[in-house]
Amino acid sequence: MPGTTEGIVLKKVSYSSSSAIATIYTRKFGQTPFMVRGIGKKGGKSAALQPLTRVEIVCRFREKNQVQSLTGLTVKPGSGFSGHPVKAATSMFLAEFLYKALRVESADEELYDFLDSALEYFADDENSTNFHLILLIKLTRFFGFHPSGKWSEKSNWFDLLNGLYTTDRNSSLHMLEPRLSWFLYEMSLAGFDQKIGELTNTDRRKLLHALVEYYQIHLEGLGEIKSLPVLIEIFS
Repeated sequence: MPGTTEGIVLKKVSYSSSSAIATIYTRKFGQTPFMVRGIGKKGGKSAALQPLTRVEIVCRFREKNQVQSLTGLTVKPGSGFSGHPVKAATSMFLAEFLYKALRVESADEELYDFLDSALEYFADDENSTNFHLILLIKLTRFFGFHPSGKWSEKSNWFDLLNGLYTTDRNSSLHMLEPRLSWFLYEMSLAGFDQKIGELTNTDRRKLLHALVEYYQIHLEGLGEIKSLPVLIEIFS
């Protein structure tokens, strides 16, 4: 019997001139590869496979299959970021990041609902320059290494290795300076629609590098994020 679920497209690899294997993070099955046919046809499914597109799918899920058979695919309203340069670069980066970070994750409806709600906001947001940073910080709760403690004038360094705010600027070899540590703390408390102080593009680039490093330290196998330089260039 075919089943239905919601999903977020993370990666597409061409399989033939008219088909592709799409890796989709689904609400019911976690991260799953699907064979998608008919993408080369006029009005086909290619547009539905762009990074972070939110979709509804019909499939015959069989645990023994490495690639699942997808029989229906529709795009949810408010998906697709190709017409907006900053959002397109952000979605490319986040899709690659989530593909690698969620690779070993099984179904987690709370995590899926968080991502779905965040991306719905992202689609409507006119000023999306901090979205990726706030999302990465908030996601740490689901992976079990959310920054601990509070930023203060004394505990104003963030130790990336130990995941805490500290008075000791030399507590590890992976430290975030006080100004950026304060922004990190503010973002951990903020909603996606909240403006964060006097954050410059230079600050955003440094914070993004620091957050990727933080995940690489604490999330085994994350590895290099190849789309990171593209997003860095956007904020240059």
